[in-house]
Order: sequence, then structure tokens, then C-alpha cells
Amino acid sequence: MPPATGGEAFTLLVNFMTNHHEEIQAKLRERMEGSSKHIVQPFPTLSMKYPRWPIPAFFLSPLVALGLNYEFHTYWFWTIPGCVMVILICQQRLFVRCPQCSRRLHVRTVRQKIGAYQQEDHMYYDCPDCKITWDPHVTGPAPSHYEP
Repeated sequence: MPPATGGEAFTLLVNFMTNHHEEIQAKLRERMEGSSKHIVQPFPTLSMKYPRWPIPAFFLSPLVALGLNYEFHTYWFWTIPGCVMVILICQQRLFVRCPQCSRRLHVRTVRQKIGAYQQEDHMYYDCPDCKITWDPHVTGPAPSHYEP
């Protein structure tokens, strides 16, 4: 059989997808359900004190921008809250260190169901050297099935 041209290949692909649509959907559904069934906590979980400076920085940066905007009559100062947000996100994701060994921690986000239609992401920080999972309780209380 000679190789198919672009239009023939597209037609063959569409025919395959329409004929096997239910099978493909069933396989994808199995994969999605199987991946979210069992979430394994790799290490024992301990509570971690999280720094409190991001909260005032988050709320004070728009006030500083507003004061500078009023004084100097330019809107360039409204970039300050945006820069503060970038710093806070980087600090929460990249620059968190282990309280015991001071090494960088790996961030792991666990999505949990709250109700029928609501989900919440809970962040954990794993230290492979200490073999501990740190829970900062920043994104809400720890789920009951992750308690040590």
C-alpha cells in the first residue's frame, strides 16, 4: 500500500478516532481515576513554622504604592505590588529551607476534595536528607488522612 497523503492520513485518523472513541475515553478515565486514588505520603509529616512577614508585605505594598502615587502623580509605583507578589511566590516555592538541616526543600502539592464541586491544594515540603515532610499549614489545616 502506498504512503497516504496529508488529506488521506487525516481522514484515516478521523475514522480511527470516531470508531474507537469510547475505548479511548475509557482508557483515559481509568488513568485519571487510578492516579488520584492513592496519594502516598513519602515521609512522616511534621508541622513547620512558616515566616509571617509575607502577610504584612502583601497588604502594605498597595498602600505604599498608593502613597507614592499620590505624592509623585505617576502610576509607575503600582508595579511595586506586582514585584512583591513575584517575590512572595518565589519565596513560597523556591527558597524554603529545612528547619533541621537547612537544605532546600522540594515542594509537593496535594489536591483534596472539600465538597462535591470544590477542591483545595495543600502544599507540603519534602526533605530527602532528613526524610521528613514539613507541613507549614499555610494553605489550610492538614487533611485528617495525612496526620502522622
